[in-house]
Amino acid sequence: MQDTRQLILNFIQRNGPTTVAELSDGLRVVEVTLRSHVSVLVKKNLLQGQKSQDGRPGRPRVLYSLTNEARNSFPKSYDKLASRLLNVIGTKHTPDDFEPLFQNMGELWSTSVTKDVPTDSQEDRLEQAISALQDEGADIAIEKSGNNTVISMFNCPYTTIVEKFPRVCSMEQSFLTHTLQTDVKIKASGPSIDHCKMTFKTSP
Repeated sequence: MQDTRQLILNFIQRNGPTTVAELSDGLRVVEVTLRSHVSVLVKKNLLQGQKSQDGRPGRPRVLYSLTNEARNSFPKSYDKLASRLLNVIGTKHTPDDFEPLFQNMGELWSTSVTKDVPTDSQEDRLEQAISALQDEGADIAIEKSGNNTVISMFNCPYTTIVEKFPRVCSMEQSFLTHTLQTDVKIKASGPSIDHCKMTFKTSP
């Protein structure tokens, strides 16, 4: 993304809905140049415009605001927040106490994902599970091995947390178990390997 477009997004993030004229004043860039960049950002679904009269005479102003896609593009430190929360919990609980916590998180995650699935077929549920894991940032590979299906997860989105709390893998195990409605076993996991594997019996 060009620097000017990122400056536009940064300005609107800090100041809220903004007109091109206000962008011009704030960024010290001529309006004709900004309009071209704003148009591109709208087409990329990073900005959305809304007309506002504000009780003023003449043509309505167009206020530009960030879309959800644009908000999600800004860096976030959820892993650091999660790690700090778990560290605080860990001062009063043993590592084994985390197991039911992560399992419950996986079950709740599954409930939110499968509530709109129109079928109970394992194939459809697997597709839904893969989509949910990919939304988290994981790279998924599926392999058939006899009567079993192996799910390999690369680019784990919880790598920094797994290093301190390896039982976080039980969240994904619980998520898959409830989503696929079958027993899912962890085949390989932990911070010492480049990806984790989970396996389950394929429905006939």
